[in-house]
Amino acid sequence: MTLNPGTFFSQKTSDWLTWFRTLPLGRKQIAALIVCELIPILGLGVGSIVVLTSSLRSQLRSQAAAEVAVAETNYNLKINQMGFGSRGQSDNRAIIDVATLHQRKSAVPTELQDQVKQILKNEVKARRIEYATLVGQDLQIIVNANNNRAKEPIRTENLVNLIQAAIASNRQIKASETVSWEELQKEGAPLPDGVTDQEALIRYVVTPVKKRDSQEVIGALVFGDIVNGKPAIVAATQTAFSGGYSGVYLRRANGEFALVTSQAQGEQGQLQVGIPLSDAAILAQAATTKGETVTQRVSIGDQTHTIAARAMPNQVVETLEGATAVVTNTPTAILVRGTPETSLNRLLRTSLQQELVVLLASLAAILGWSVLYRRTVINPLEDLKSATEQFAQGDRTARAEISSGDEVGQLAIAFNQMADSIRGSETTLANEAYQQERYAKDAQAVSDITMQIRRSLNTDDIIQSTLEEVRKFLVVDRTMFYQFDHGSVNGTIIAESITDTVDSILYKSVTDWLGLSQIEHYQKRTLWSIENAKADHISDRYRENLRNLNINAEIAVPIRRNGQLVGLLCAQTLLSQNAPTPRIWQPSDLRFLSQLALQLGYALDQAQVLRERQEALQASELLKETLQQQIIQLLGEVQGVARGDLTVRASIGSGDIGTVANSFNTIVESLRQIVLKAQHSATQVNHLLSENEASVRQLADESLHQTHETTRILESVEQMTESVEAVTERARQAAIVAQSASAAAHTGETAMESSVQSIMTLRSTIEGATKTVKQLGDSSQQIARIVSLIHELAAQTDVLAINASLEASRAGEQGRGFAIVASEIGELAARSTAATRDVEKIVEAVQHQTQEVVTVMGQTAVQVVESAHSLKNSRQSLVHMVHLSNQIDDLVRSLLDAMTAQTQTTDAVTALVKDVAHVSTRTSGSSRQVSKALRQTVDVAEELQRSVETFRVERN
Repeated sequence: MTLNPGTFFSQKTSDWLTWFRTLPLGRKQIAALIVCELIPILGLGVGSIVVLTSSLRSQLRSQAAAEVAVAETNYNLKINQMGFGSRGQSDNRAIIDVATLHQRKSAVPTELQDQVKQILKNEVKARRIEYATLVGQDLQIIVNANNNRAKEPIRTENLVNLIQAAIASNRQIKASETVSWEELQKEGAPLPDGVTDQEALIRYVVTPVKKRDSQEVIGALVFGDIVNGKPAIVAATQTAFSGGYSGVYLRRANGEFALVTSQAQGEQGQLQVGIPLSDAAILAQAATTKGETVTQRVSIGDQTHTIAARAMPNQVVETLEGATAVVTNTPTAILVRGTPETSLNRLLRTSLQQELVVLLASLAAILGWSVLYRRTVINPLEDLKSATEQFAQGDRTARAEISSGDEVGQLAIAFNQMADSIRGSETTLANEAYQQERYAKDAQAVSDITMQIRRSLNTDDIIQSTLEEVRKFLVVDRTMFYQFDHGSVNGTIIAESITDTVDSILYKSVTDWLGLSQIEHYQKRTLWSIENAKADHISDRYRENLRNLNINAEIAVPIRRNGQLVGLLCAQTLLSQNAPTPRIWQPSDLRFLSQLALQLGYALDQAQVLRERQEALQASELLKETLQQQIIQLLGEVQGVARGDLTVRASIGSGDIGTVANSFNTIVESLRQIVLKAQHSATQVNHLLSENEASVRQLADESLHQTHETTRILESVEQMTESVEAVTERARQAAIVAQSASAAAHTGETAMESSVQSIMTLRSTIEGATKTVKQLGDSSQQIARIVSLIHELAAQTDVLAINASLEASRAGEQGRGFAIVASEIGELAARSTAATRDVEKIVEAVQHQTQEVVTVMGQTAVQVVESAHSLKNSRQSLVHMVHLSNQIDDLVRSLLDAMTAQTQTTDAVTALVKDVAHVSTRTSGSSRQVSKALRQTVDVAEELQRSVETFRVERN
């Protein structure tokens, strides 16, 4: 017989019902209670375990992802340190000089190469790295820290690509790459323990090296740090999270993964090094997610961990906007962080045991305790489930209510403990974040206040602004500035900032504020703080000063200007009914006030320097304007000399221009006196020559007349006596005239000689003036050389300011103030360079104008020399005229003697008259020659007079 399924099922159901019906009533009740109780107990237990497990594992995945981010920070810490160091060394003058010589194919001096090598060795030692190499644009090694590999080309492909990218982009590049064992052997770097015959993971930082002037990239600095064999890289993460698993893996070119370094903590707390993952699937997954975090459960040793993995960027390029990460599907380094599931498994085992106990207890007391069981088991489980869900959804205050001490209560306690542990971890992270935020806030506050106080050059404004900002930031009752009295411990409160309810103590004199008795004790420390004026460790004098001013707590920091202690910056809270308890100063308060005091000292120094600089600039501008005005005035006043106006005088002022003007006036006055003498001499010569010309002409006419008379005497002897008497009289007059002509000629010769000497003196004076002006030009050239020297000093000061900025940046927070001062020095050097350029332009203008004056003086000297030559020619003609006049005088005297003799004896009349006729003929010719020579002398004298008349010697 064949039965269909429906018929079979109906038959089975009928059998069960029949069996149940046949059971006793008590058993039916027990069976119903057991069934009714087991279903909810099992259902709730399994559900709570599933929910709890899912929620806790989700938390573990989130925690592992957060911890791998911390591991990445620890991994990048050394990279950032190398980036900072290489950026500073790329501006080192020695490194730039070596790279420049290499680019020019010039030989590098051994001393300079050794100096750079020592710099790189110092970087390797100080930063605990393996590679420090200077590479040229041609990818040849210039200097390296380890084995001497100079002139050896870089052949590693990935490093070649990094260097070329850094040089091409002019940006610093950070990368994680592999380095072969052959390369490590060539470099000869000190390798970590355990690194032998294997390729290694290395963290590179490539920084361009640029010329200072043109910013042309001429090479690159390559710093490298090997990760292999350095458990300290992952130990920091282990310490931060108290155990777990941390590791760094290397992805080879063939896609396989190799462990670089790792640390794990066993279940018993033992530390295990070099433990690899049992399954590399998570590494392959992380390599393809381009920097995203992936999680997975993996067994490591004797524990199961929730693993988070993240691939490091192939490159990180530093730009002006920040760091830019370059991530591909073929990363080199992968970070792994694992959180053990021991606590979770223990919790789950405990929960399962509790469920079994509850089940057995419920079966044993199912009849009498079913209602109580529901209240003590099911309800707490539902509460635990609700708390677990709230906790999983982010409510960190959710806790399970502990209503009993049974297994459910233990489960609730375990859950609460786990929640407290997770919240504690999050609180620890939050506290660290808060501290970092507080540090950043303090630093920002110091920076803002520093920027604010450095906008002012007034010392009082700087101090008052600082006091106001400190009082607001620290929330105190009073801030004050206590200034020492000239090296004494006593002082005066010169500035304060107070709240509305506090009395002012401004300008109050205080004796030995801190009670240290000696100023040297103030100079030795950097900070004093008290939280209660009744403290035992303070001096009686200090306690008395606090009591007199009603001060309860105080921070005092010294203020130094130019390295000298000048006062104290104090922040105070006062005694009041609202605040009777001591003020607890936080470390951040002390750090903030110390940093701000340092910046205040720098600001005061800066204000003084800038004030002195402004005064110097104003004095320089005033001197420049005064010099320009004096030069323009001098040029305007002396322009008339070039046109022959010798009445011009330069105004005599103070300084070098006044000296030049005085010398110029002396020269012009000497030239004027010479021209006056020349004009007077020329006039006198013209007058004398005019008179001599008339006398000589008269003498010639009389000689001609005497010839005619002598002829007539030859015709008539009778008339001879009368003629001889007349001739004798005329001869006597001619002798007088001849003597006068001779004397006048001698006088003209003397005057002409004086004119020649005057003009020669004028020539010497002009030559001396020309030398003086040339010396002025030489002095201006010396000024130009001094200006050039100042320009070089300004350039060197700018370089020193840049080096000081680099050294200050190395010093971190302690050198920030010095970096600001170095920046101001660099700006001062730039302005000094601009000022020297202006002075160079002025000196060039003075040299040009001086050259023009030299040219005018030269032309004047040439004219004077020409006049001297003309006077010399005139003097020669005048000497010839004197000679002829002497001859005429002799002839006239002979004639007078002959006529006298003729008067006494008539016997020789005929012969004597013939001689007289002959002599008269010669006298007539000589007289004509003398007249012609005098005419020429007159022309020369007139020409000399016209030459000197071009000079203006009298004022209108």
